[in-house]
Amino acid sequence: MSLFEVIHMIESLGIKRVVKVFRAIPNGVFKVLPLTDDNDVLNMVAELPRNRNVHLYLVEQDHEFVSEPNDEHEPQTNDEPQLIDSDSDPNYEPVGKVTESGSEPNVETNVESGTYPNNEPVGSDAESGSESNVETNVESETDPNDETVGSDTESETKCASSFEEDDFSVDGEDDSETESAVHTPQFTEHSTQFETHFEEARVVIDNETEYSDSLHSVDESDSEHSCRKKRFQEFNTQIDMVHPMLKVGMIFANREVLKKAVINYGLQNRNIAEKYLHFFVSDKSFSIHSLHEAVKKDFICPVHQSKLYRGRDIAIGIIEGKHKDQYSRIYDYLGELRLSNPGTTTLCKLDERVFERLYICMQACKDGFKAGCRPIICLDGCHLKGYRGGHLLTAVGIDANDCIYPIAFAAVESECYSSWCWFVQLLGEDLDLNNSYHISFMSDRQKGLKEALAEYFPYSEHMFCVRHLYNNFEGKHKGKALKDSFWKAATSTYMREFQVALAEMESLSPKAFEWLKNVDPKFWSKSHFSTRSKCDMLLNNLCESFNKCVLEARSRPIITMLEGIRTKIMQRIAKKKAEADKWTGVLCPKIQKKLEAKTEMSNRCWPTHAGGNIYQVACGAHNQYGVNLEAHACSCRKWDLTGIPCPHAISVILMRE
Repeated sequence: MSLFEVIHMIESLGIKRVVKVFRAIPNGVFKVLPLTDDNDVLNMVAELPRNRNVHLYLVEQDHEFVSEPNDEHEPQTNDEPQLIDSDSDPNYEPVGKVTESGSEPNVETNVESGTYPNNEPVGSDAESGSESNVETNVESETDPNDETVGSDTESETKCASSFEEDDFSVDGEDDSETESAVHTPQFTEHSTQFETHFEEARVVIDNETEYSDSLHSVDESDSEHSCRKKRFQEFNTQIDMVHPMLKVGMIFANREVLKKAVINYGLQNRNIAEKYLHFFVSDKSFSIHSLHEAVKKDFICPVHQSKLYRGRDIAIGIIEGKHKDQYSRIYDYLGELRLSNPGTTTLCKLDERVFERLYICMQACKDGFKAGCRPIICLDGCHLKGYRGGHLLTAVGIDANDCIYPIAFAAVESECYSSWCWFVQLLGEDLDLNNSYHISFMSDRQKGLKEALAEYFPYSEHMFCVRHLYNNFEGKHKGKALKDSFWKAATSTYMREFQVALAEMESLSPKAFEWLKNVDPKFWSKSHFSTRSKCDMLLNNLCESFNKCVLEARSRPIITMLEGIRTKIMQRIAKKKAEADKWTGVLCPKIQKKLEAKTEMSNRCWPTHAGGNIYQVACGAHNQYGVNLEAHACSCRKWDLTGIPCPHAISVILMRE
């Protein structure tokens, strides 16, 4: 709404030659403010109270109330106007109720009682002239053919006002006899021909009118502070719509402009994604920092980091497809996987036609584990960061060079007893683990895994990751001495060494000793490990390394994630095969290094022949060990656990040579 529209609305009611327009402040104290420009009109609309009413006061040059009466509907008469009910005509849609004083049509009078300084009453029928209260409804435009109906009301006012040439205010504590008085402006003698009249217009704005889209200030109130003018920034539709910058308090022309601006503001994220899509095509790990620098260089303006993240996600979605869409193509992907690698096991489980679990074990991984890996399998689970969430279960073995060898993986809804049972059962079938006596498992004590292994592999050995066990131990028992005694007990390879470490812990903290005693040592101490798996690992680092290797793929859509993991496994196997072709020695490189280190340590050992293939080896003043070359065993149990000769056995071998 503009000042021109306000004046045009007033003139449509028959009030001509308006000099000034004032609005009343909606509070307990009667005050008015002039309407000089469009900003004043916008502030007036923004400060409307909840009843959506505003009182307007008019100053015109001539007191004559100009109108163009319709002879057909408004016969001219000097008599007092007759009251007519607007409901009598069913086709009549009143724009405003206007009373007639003489021949001038007037608007429904509700002028508050008061007197001029010359004690002339205000609001009387005889001398009120154009002093009247105007009520108009802007729901529809004024139709000159509509019949205007007049009615007289009593003048009621409870406030006094004083008018100056540039201001219009009210002094509520006037000492005059009347309760309130309206003062006319003081004109010079040369301007006495003009008589000032005041018109109070009550504008009723309905929610369904053309002005219902005007936005109101959130700070509107009826307090005295509401009369202060608030300057808000206006939205330029022609300039700001291309790259909208939205701010609190910004004024829009209407609801449609605001809606379009918000849509364009949101589309800027897609503009970033489309403009810099080529960066993500060549490198899906294109960093947010690099994207920010590119945007700042092109647009020469800062961009919020959240917008960059949204733009990157949109770009990745354009390249890889949406998360939801890929679930409908899972069966096609699994079929292609079985076709390209015959013998591969793929299984997808649905819950009422909704994706629940998926298992993949490629034929190349099966053959590699059976041919050259140690009989130990590390199990672990990690979170998936995609649309559906869930967990990724992995099974990793150890190859001949003590490196990780991925075997199988599965995407499940959560780590629980049911999902672990489903996973280890399929794993056992693929690896032909009919006799579980010769297989060992390493885990992080996941929920439900211990029970699942006990059910499907009752004779297998199950070891816990000592690091996770120590984290639980450290939460209740802290201290450097307790830490050293804990790891000494875990790394001890024979019973006597283990018992000495526990006795040391008991002397330091009986509570810590009782806590550790409740955990069966066959899960965490080398002294209680079997010699079948030929592995003395205490940490589940193999699975941790694999989870880190596929970290980027875990946040991708389901098919993109599966293809990323498969590609990583394929590349690793091909790389290790190329490295193995270059080996010239009998032993693998890492095993060769371990053997060389133990050979150096054997210089401090003194073997003595005890008959046959049995030798006694002294290591220091008080330590002696027995070595049986035929059984490949030593009383320290290191040779038994790993299959690699210990320093005691190496000293005997070197003596015999």
